[in-house]
Amino acid sequence: MQIVLEAFRDCGMWGYVDALFGFIGLGLGALALMIAFRETQSADATRNPIAIAALGVGGLVLLVGVGAYLMGLHMTFQALAAVDPALRSKIEALGRHEAQQCIYIGAGFALPTLVLASLALGGVAAAKGTKPS
Repeated sequence: MQIVLEAFRDCGMWGYVDALFGFIGLGLGALALMIAFRETQSADATRNPIAIAALGVGGLVLLVGVGAYLMGLHMTFQALAAVDPALRSKIEALGRHEAQQCIYIGAGFALPTLVLASLALGGVAAAKGTKPS
């Protein structure tokens, strides 16, 4: 648990934005999966707009994580311009480490959402023996 709290501290505000959208995506993915398995007898079981929305939210969460990483690197390189050359490599390594936490948070929240949405779209079709359209 300490590692997760440290990752949120290092990532900053964007980690919490990722968490918010990640929880929304998890909810959408779970709802899409429930709807998909409830409608297995329906012809429209593979056309689940909630699952498509969950895929979009999962992609957004991953993109926010990558964007926050790039912003963290940018701030690190801006800070390096005013630093003593003897400390530059140490500060650069620390800045890269802190910025990379945003990717871990983004991936940690995006992957479960993407898996749930993919199961909602493709898992039902596989259970029915049809290909998703």
